[in-house]
Amino acid sequence: MNTRFSPLTNLHEGSESEFAKLDVRIVASGGSTSVQTHSRKNIVTTNWLLSDPSFTTLSNVEKRNKWKWARTSDNVSDVKEIESNYLHTVKMTKRLALMKKSRTVEKKQ
Repeated sequence: MNTRFSPLTNLHEGSESEFAKLDVRIVASGGSTSVQTHSRKNIVTTNWLLSDPSFTTLSNVEKRNKWKWARTSDNVSDVKEIESNYLHTVKMTKRLALMKKSRTVEKKQ
């Protein structure tokens, strides 16, 4: 990929920095935690929900209800469906690439 025409913001604040953060977290966990768990931890730390005064001043029951809503709302269901569809597409693409590679190898033999 030619990065000569890439905007600098993508190189410094874009997906590269997100991958760098993910790499550090995976190394720190010893590789025993899934990428999805690290992604969710990153979301929680960047949205400041757990340290926001409007959340920390709630009673335990209210915190539990708000946390449950944050995990089960319609928006979350939509995001989970999008994530599932994306991962399915990635898996199918990988499978098709492997099938094509094996056919190419068979033709050469």
